[in-house]
Amino acid sequence: MQNEGSKELILGVDIGGTKIAAGLVDRAGGEVVSSGKTATPKDGNESILNAMGDLMEPLLKEAPGKVTGIGVGIPGFVDREKGIALTAGNLNLNHMPISDYIHGRFNWSSHVENDTNAGTLGEKWFGCGKGLQHFVYLAIGTGIGGGLIFNGKLYLGKGNAGEIGHMIAQPDGETCVCGTPGCLETLASGNSIARHAIARLKGGGKSSMCDNLAMEKIISSEGVVNAAGSGDRLAMGVMEEVGKYLALTLVSLVRLLDPEAIIIGGGVSQARDLLSNVILAAVPTDGLKNHIKEILRFSPWCSGVVGAASVVLENEKE
Repeated sequence: MQNEGSKELILGVDIGGTKIAAGLVDRAGGEVVSSGKTATPKDGNESILNAMGDLMEPLLKEAPGKVTGIGVGIPGFVDREKGIALTAGNLNLNHMPISDYIHGRFNWSSHVENDTNAGTLGEKWFGCGKGLQHFVYLAIGTGIGGGLIFNGKLYLGKGNAGEIGHMIAQPDGETCVCGTPGCLETLASGNSIARHAIARLKGGGKSSMCDNLAMEKIISSEGVVNAAGSGDRLAMGVMEEVGKYLALTLVSLVRLLDPEAIIIGGGVSQARDLLSNVILAAVPTDGLKNHIKEILRFSPWCSGVVGAASVVLENEKE
């Protein structure tokens, strides 16, 4: 049974390709006061929904305060009005009725949002974007996502604005999973960092990361970043290429949108010094370099749960 304590809480649920995380978030400060996680099932809507519900149930029953709302973040395309996850590239789902399920099992209403948009709102309410009216959020992890805050609100365009990972950064480049050649995601995401390091090794490059190609499967973006930070030339070459394409994208965003800040989050962003250095080194003019240096921020947190909870706060405003 819910404990009607002094804290007002929001239940945030983050559904990812490998795990589902849920947590009770203090709506006053964004602190996660209790949480849990479970593996994401691979066999369709019903299994994913039941795993989500089983994770939510004890959090709702034992909440150390009053729960005031439920927010869910999930990759891919969503129907916000109906609370449906339409499609998600790395999840085996199709038109998954999240809000109907939550209402049927718990008699709660809920808000469903794309996970990167949820992360953008997390930055607005509790993170590097707090107090700003205009900023761009760029999440660099396995893939690359983006979100836009303008005039203090999440900008969606007709519904799917902010797909920064699918801006073209190399017109004759590798074809992306979306079918377009040269998307930023093929050049600067965590997956692409590891893939490009492996390609250089196969081409005869030498690196402290791997003594032989039979070990290439152990190479990850984190390993490349760490090796670059330790002076590994092959890894540093990969990161310099990443910096070049990120710089090209950031310059375009600055010219087009003139934001107060560009916030970089996601797993790769934790290498902030290295990433900042390779980006700024590739900016073509001193004026632009100084401007981007001034507005570039790196998010110290990557909580999908807090982002999902922030979706509730944003919807309360409307």
